[in-house]
Amino acid sequence: MSFNTNNDYLDTKIGQFNKDPSVATIYIGNLVYDFTEIEIKDLFEEFGYVNYVKIVKDSKTHQSTGIGFVQMAHQSHARQAIRELDGSSIDDRKIKVSIAKEQDQSRTDAKAAKKRRKPYKAYVAKAERAVLPCEVSPPKQQSSHE
Repeated sequence: MSFNTNNDYLDTKIGQFNKDPSVATIYIGNLVYDFTEIEIKDLFEEFGYVNYVKIVKDSKTHQSTGIGFVQMAHQSHARQAIRELDGSSIDDRKIKVSIAKEQDQSRTDAKAAKKRRKPYKAYVAKAERAVLPCEVSPPKQQSSHE
């Protein structure tokens, strides 16, 4: 996949997805799984001020998915970081650095709806735990012959 480094293109795309047109959110892919947010911040601060860094983690294992986002305070710094870091290697992994795309709202809504639904297994487990009323006969008493 080729990346267009035309400055007009970058200016349009970077400002398009942020409420504040002066900031830029950058996508980072193919990260080493043990790479920390501090290490990413240090890497991007070489190009300018970093507002925040977020590494996406698996909700069950809390392990990195190899994807991160960086928000930089200035578009010009973001453009420079994208140009210089896209395709570079970190711990023998070629990282992908580009402008973050706005998440489709319908996709976000569908994910939220899926999380609200209980999985079939939850209903089965609840049914198995249910206590059904039943008649219990008292234990037989043993007669003692003395």
